[in-house]
Amino acid sequence: MKLRDIEQMQSAGLISAEQAAAIAEHFRLNGNRMQKWLLFCVSSLAGALILAGIIMLISANWEFIPPAAKMGTGIALMVGFWAAYGFLREKMPMLAETMGLLGGGMWLANIALYGQIFQLQNPFVEGCALFFSGIVLLPFLAKQRLLIAAVIITSFVLLIAAQQSNHSPLHLPITSDELLTCLFLLGTFWWVFSEFCRSSDGAAKAYAWTCIPLSLLAVCTTQGLILYGDVHNLADRIIGYSVPGAALLLLLVFKPKAADWLPWIPFALLTVGIIPAAQAFDEAHYELPRIIYCFLYALLWIWNGCSAGRIDWINYGTLLVCFTGIGLMANIMQSLTQSGFVLIIMGFIMLGSAILLEQQRRRLIRSIKSTPAEQN
Repeated sequence: MKLRDIEQMQSAGLISAEQAAAIAEHFRLNGNRMQKWLLFCVSSLAGALILAGIIMLISANWEFIPPAAKMGTGIALMVGFWAAYGFLREKMPMLAETMGLLGGGMWLANIALYGQIFQLQNPFVEGCALFFSGIVLLPFLAKQRLLIAAVIITSFVLLIAAQQSNHSPLHLPITSDELLTCLFLLGTFWWVFSEFCRSSDGAAKAYAWTCIPLSLLAVCTTQGLILYGDVHNLADRIIGYSVPGAALLLLLVFKPKAADWLPWIPFALLTVGIIPAAQAFDEAHYELPRIIYCFLYALLWIWNGCSAGRIDWINYGTLLVCFTGIGLMANIMQSLTQSGFVLIIMGFIMLGSAILLEQQRRRLIRSIKSTPAEQN
């Protein structure tokens, strides 16, 4: 909701001036968000330039700087950024958040610096694990909107690196398909976390923005695995059952507050069934079930969006329909019979979606019209 929407509702007589002010205050719409984000971007750019300049100066004089001075400079910068964060936390929150981000970045720079000074030859996964352990708690101890993205990305990189590092104590002895299921579980966890942040009223609300990229990743992953995936050798492995079971447990236990159980349960079941379905539909003659699976999953996105009043979920479902339609068009030249069946099914699904959307639109209009009467 934007401040302009509240003003339009007030102009239409749907809410009073007092209610409009209360709604704007509740959603923190009274401040100039553009100015705040401009300050955040400019301060981040300034801090990055300063940090890059210091790194260049050290690199240009690398051979002439004693190791103690190099290490001391790195530690001093990291401590200085976090000291600035503590000083500006209450006075200038946006600028303080930038300082915290740079403090987290200096942790990575110090790891690389120490590795260069002492000529360490540790595998990449160990350095990645050290970096992850140093930043994973920072977003939960201090509000860091961009640092939470670094934590999420690093968690995926760390899992992949652990599977590929054969000569490290952190090596995970799993196959590529098992790694895929573990990445799927990790993605499910972060998506559930982002939905929790969206419905939170505390400091976690600042991390609700991660829901957008994670949902887009979920849509792309779905159509990628179902339509073009190549998954084998999971049916006879315990990880092929335990990981989807854990993902289903996450989706059911931490269901978003706005979602209703009736559309959410089949949505959760089809979500955890993505990888098993990709394995089951691996053969070429299973192209029709693949298309149907994606369309049903997209319909469940839309159904949940209509039920919960979440336009973004409706948009994700529509996007998945478009992606699936592209896959369908690519298949038409190969099999007219299967594509004909799919087009008919697609038409019925789209017709049902249109009817459902129209019913939700009329219900919303009736509820808005009845609001003034109930208040009087």
